[in-house]
Amino acid sequence: MPVLVNLSELYAAQAQGDSNSPAMQEALDLATKAYTIAPQSQIAQECYAIRLYETESYQDAQKLLQGFIQKDTESARIRTAWKDSMQHIIEVLAAKNEIYK
Repeated sequence: MPVLVNLSELYAAQAQGDSNSPAMQEALDLATKAYTIAPQSQIAQECYAIRLYETESYQDAQKLLQGFIQKDTESARIRTAWKDSMQHIIEVLAAKNEIYK
């Protein structure tokens, strides 16, 4: 599992923030495999959550990111991903006038 996480991080770095690049898709696939193998691993959870965030799957990312925030075990990149994905979700709801539903 650690090898999958490390490879995911390398592919994500290669993607240079391009959420639609083949490298980012490979990074997400590797993170998914790591999380599937070890869903209780905090390292696998963080890697998978960050890849979901980086690929703009904000709702799915929030499910994992929120757990880190609630447990007060988050890293700086988890806090950033949580804040940015929540902002995106709120903006989408506001645009649909569903913010208070």
